Amino acid sequence: SPDRLKVLSIALSKIENPIPHLAITTINYDEIQKLRLPRSATENTDIANTLKSVIGNDISACLVEFQPNFSKLSLRTRDQKKYNLTKLAKALGGGGHAGAAGANLQMSIEEAKSLLIETAKKVYNLSN
Repeated sequence: SPDRLKVLSIALSKIENPIPHLAITTINYDEIQKLRLPRSATENTDIANTLKSVIGNDISACLVEFQPNFSKLSLRTRDQKKYNLTKLAKALGGGGHAGAAGANLQMSIEEAKSLLIETAKKVYNLSN
């Protein structure tokens, strides 16, 4: 749908690789409101899968801020044996499978992104 394309456009324009092996993108509440996107356009977007398709993005993360101070995190990996996402998701209060996991984070999207980066560093022994 046109709304899904808008969401994908936002996500692809904001990809970051803050540490090796991790790709993150965010869609914040203000962007959703500005474009008047329905919740259906931002749920189950498959953006994390798109990010993991890039060589070097062993862990991909998409954070969507559905309301102020509430973000949904979706995680995917290229190598579930090396980067078991269950460990990362559980450390963030979520859950899932080795290859696909997530969490709901009761904080701003910037705080959630920082927490994700720091937690991934610890869980997988990654560094800048």
